[in-house]
Amino acid sequence: MRKLAFLLDFDNTLFDNDRFLSQFHQFLDITIGPGNSKTFWSISKQLRDECGFVDYLGALQRYRIAAKSGEDLTGIGSFMFDYPFSSRVFPDAIQVLRQLQKWGKTVILTDGDMVFQPYKIKASGLWHQVAANVLIYIHKEQSLDKIQQACPAAHYVLVDDRLSILASFHDQLKERITTVFIHQGHYARESDQLPSAFSPDFTIQHISELIPVVQELRETTNMVN
Repeated sequence: MRKLAFLLDFDNTLFDNDRFLSQFHQFLDITIGPGNSKTFWSISKQLRDECGFVDYLGALQRYRIAAKSGEDLTGIGSFMFDYPFSSRVFPDAIQVLRQLQKWGKTVILTDGDMVFQPYKIKASGLWHQVAANVLIYIHKEQSLDKIQQACPAAHYVLVDDRLSILASFHDQLKERITTVFIHQGHYARESDQLPSAFSPDFTIQHISELIPVVQELRETTNMVN
């Protein structure tokens, strides 16, 4: 068992998913019109409520059935799979991953579907950067046993933009985890409006600020592999 392992969220932690979604919204408004675009996003939300994760491909299939207009929707799929995902990786994210791997096992831990989410990670170039150490679950906070089996460690550092995820992991792992809240993306901004009894161990504004945090952790806890 390695002493230290790093679990990093993907969307809005390593990858600017809000920027991708903004451009996807704009593309749909132009391609199928604002009204139909609104229908698509309503279907997407309904599907997420049913399944517990975002599934844009599933939403597109449901929209295709619901639209009944015979419109050509192939361009939407092309937008999703031809998108330049590597250009939306946050600055310094790759350098951070490389440094973390010198200190412990480094894993991308994310929620999502099993087609588009892994494709995004691979197309971004980050799948390769972590040597395929990628874990994808419907609800990662409910999959801790599987995570520990796949990535055994004495101590974990979890980096996420959702306070609820950090709080859940902390409740389960107690002193065996250090929680790092990365304050970027819409989930992080929404958390500012919600009362919370949970305080993360560290709060950073950008992924580049993670390295000094881990250096401090290693020095103060002697948590060295």
